[in-house]
Amino acid sequence: MQWSGKAPTAAPIPGGHFCYISTPMRNTRRFLTKIKHPSVNAHGRICHSIFDRDWTSDISTTALLDTVYALLYQPEYSDPVNTTTILRFHHDAVEFADEVRAYVHNHALTSREDWKTALLD
Repeated sequence: MQWSGKAPTAAPIPGGHFCYISTPMRNTRRFLTKIKHPSVNAHGRICHSIFDRDWTSDISTTALLDTVYALLYQPEYSDPVNTTTILRFHHDAVEFADEVRAYVHNHALTSREDWKTALLD
């Protein structure tokens, strides 16, 4: 299953459209869109307990998408998988926010319609 969605307006990554892929039976979840986020590694894999130690095949798609959306809105800075990103955040939060906005501008401005076309091809 694949979804695309826009990050929450108040999120640290405002305005970005992110494509997300999920294969529930194999417990694979990752972003197809490049994203600079402390809970997402360089390959787009999402680090969260719901995708790891708390995983069961009974978890609903809604719960998974709610978790992804919540991470976009409020990153978990205390449990990062992307150490480079979290170090940049702790070094200079304002500069980091500028880097994230530039990253969104460079990688995440594809519209939902364009993602839909790309995913259905």
